Amino acid sequence: MKSSVVFMLCLLSMLFIACGGEENDPVDSEPVNDDATTPDNDTAGTGTLVFAGVANGTAPMTGIVGLKEVIAASQTNLMHGTGLELWVTEISVSQGLVADGVADTFVWEKIGAGDAIKPIPEYSFTHDSLPIGEYQSIKMVFKNSIVMTAVYHDDQTTEIEMPSSLDQGSCGDETLITQYFSPNGNHALEGGVFHVQSAGEKSSAFTISEGKTTTIKWQLGKPGVQLTDCSFEWVDANGNGSWDCGVDSAQNAQCSVPNVMFYFTVEEE
Repeated sequence: MKSSVVFMLCLLSMLFIACGGEENDPVDSEPVNDDATTPDNDTAGTGTLVFAGVANGTAPMTGIVGLKEVIAASQTNLMHGTGLELWVTEISVSQGLVADGVADTFVWEKIGAGDAIKPIPEYSFTHDSLPIGEYQSIKMVFKNSIVMTAVYHDDQTTEIEMPSSLDQGSCGDETLITQYFSPNGNHALEGGVFHVQSAGEKSSAFTISEGKTTTIKWQLGKPGVQLTDCSFEWVDANGNGSWDCGVDSAQNAQCSVPNVMFYFTVEEE
């Protein structure tokens, strides 16, 4: 079940960006091994961690300007994704290193939780008393409801809202989907054991130092990806110019550049 969910997440990301990632971005491509995957934290002192969603500043983003109230000559429209609204129900971090085949015996420190579906740049969580140390992994829990936005290839001033689900199996539901990120990639948890799903979709390790602030910035897609680098076809089944979840479909997604769905950067004081 988890594998099929991650597979559908990869297909979903192709509406905006390509799955995978460049070999050395943002960290080395070789799997990282750490004997101390479940470290004991007996060191005094705390620091601050800020986890903040940010916009992909290079790619032009448009605001909602209303649905296109025309019936297209063709029911198939070439589209470019502009954004994705998500419901993040939990962000946690651990000093344990998530890796393929490792059991989840980690201590997870909760950073925050969202209470509504919203764009990535509107997320910001702060934990001002996180135990100091080297942190290796990020846990993100999503509710299975999303809203994609996209513009027409030939009319990039008109944006369409496309409510759906992360697993693309419904028009949104209360199911929770958990993803684990580390220098070893994006993982799912099956039977209490981590299994890598996308080795190229990585997060970097980071340090929490006493009295200092570390910031993790989270965004959709790698910096430098342009609006028209990725496209997909929206099949408007009834030709009404509006997205009808469960009726319309998105297909033939492709990108001209390699990328990842989520991209993380770390800033330390």
